[in-house]
Amino acid sequence: MGRRMRHRLIILGLSLAAALGVVCPGLMQNVVTTHAQTATQIALSDFEPFWVMTFKPTSAWASGDPDSAAQGKIQMWRYLEVMGPAEGDRLPTVDPRTGARFFIDADSVGPVGSPPDDYFAATPPDDEAINMPGRIIGATELFERPQNARFFALDEVGTNTPVSVQGAVDTGEGGRWYHLNDDQYVPQNRVRLPTAPGRSFQGRWIDANLSEPVMVTAYEDDQPIYSALAVKAHRLFRPLKVSTASSAGWRMRPWIVPRSASRERHPTATT
Repeated sequence: MGRRMRHRLIILGLSLAAALGVVCPGLMQNVVTTHAQTATQIALSDFEPFWVMTFKPTSAWASGDPDSAAQGKIQMWRYLEVMGPAEGDRLPTVDPRTGARFFIDADSVGPVGSPPDDYFAATPPDDEAINMPGRIIGATELFERPQNARFFALDEVGTNTPVSVQGAVDTGEGGRWYHLNDDQYVPQNRVRLPTAPGRSFQGRWIDANLSEPVMVTAYEDDQPIYSALAVKAHRLFRPLKVSTASSAGWRMRPWIVPRSASRERHPTATT
């Protein structure tokens, strides 16, 4: 078919479409809708899923609609699989570890290869039960599992952040990790735990361990119930009365600690 004939057929088709729009607008609308649906089906049939990774913290959305509701937070460096063409500025994705489906802002991800096998590995059981209050030493990141990989990293926490250590996991070359009560992990060397004193008291009492970093721990009998890092000085505080098992129940008054002291233990006074 020559070029001139093709042009004539195109012009004829446009003329017929225009006539249909004038004579029967409803029919024309159906033709346009059917064409759009066919184009969408073709696009979906040609689509191949691919992997992306978040390069900044972002949100999971219920749909591609700009006014859709946020469904939660997505951490940085997480693998997602894109399951269809973009809808507006968002991509339909699935979390490969949970199967959750949501939309993600296209400008928060970039294409990557498939996830490594350890991305899907089960969390190992604790090797030791600890169940003690502790404090973070220095700024550090928490992790989803005991492995120092970017795709397991969570939020960063600062020094003296309180943590409740549930247990410990030995990972061999990956070192020893503490398992926190909220199913997060932190390297052992980033946590200060109370060390057992040489003796204990009945009731509620405080142990001040002046070894660096200094830690003050509140006990009930032989069970630590609260701990905090402190600044080493020559003046500490004596507990007078405990009204509850929490730190809010302690009332203090100062006492002098000798320069050579490495540890002080004081039972509470009762009234």
